[in-house]
Amino acid sequence: MREVDTAKYAADISIIFTADGKKHCLYCVMDNYSRAVLAWRIEDRVRKSISAEVLYDAFMRSCPEKVKYMTDGGSENRNILDTDLPEIKFKVTHLVAQKNGIPSNSMIERVFHTLKNEYKRVVNAQDKGHLIKVVSEVINAYMDRPHSAHGVYSPREVLMKTSGWFDKKAVLYSSAKARLEANKNAKCSNCENCTCSTPFEWDVVGSAPKKAKGKSE
Repeated sequence: MREVDTAKYAADISIIFTADGKKHCLYCVMDNYSRAVLAWRIEDRVRKSISAEVLYDAFMRSCPEKVKYMTDGGSENRNILDTDLPEIKFKVTHLVAQKNGIPSNSMIERVFHTLKNEYKRVVNAQDKGHLIKVVSEVINAYMDRPHSAHGVYSPREVLMKTSGWFDKKAVLYSSAKARLEANKNAKCSNCENCTCSTPFEWDVVGSAPKKAKGKSE
């Protein structure tokens, strides 16, 4: 009998305040194996229905057969599978940290730590519109830089390998070439101008890369 493809997701919400004094909620779902951010959204409130929609987006982008979905015990996660989740409700097993044998939800918390501390622009956004733009740029940068868990590979490259689109030699060659070129063109040691701020552009998770149009602002 063929082994069922069971992915592991981690999900959480991080609170971010913008310079105009408003509070925003960054919803995020990541794939534990690749460390890739599968889906995210910024809203002004905590709602179970929003968490369910972000989970649905993540599932439809990566298309596993089954998912173990790990969260904390927050109100936005309680009985989440009782919400409207067409097509995926019976393919998802919801596990709660410190309840179902999982000590913590630390993997997604580390992603939030990286986004907020290594990319300072996230916590310096002026308003919601600016925050959405910055988070989009920062997540793309995070997805396309090598991750410590994977050596030379980025989360996006590992995710694409597990989803069936991956040419190892081509990825290594194009990635090395792009990073060397970006480093050569960098004119200062400021993180704003290094390779972590010059991501490739991608249509969707799992699709082939395009050439970047230029450095993110």
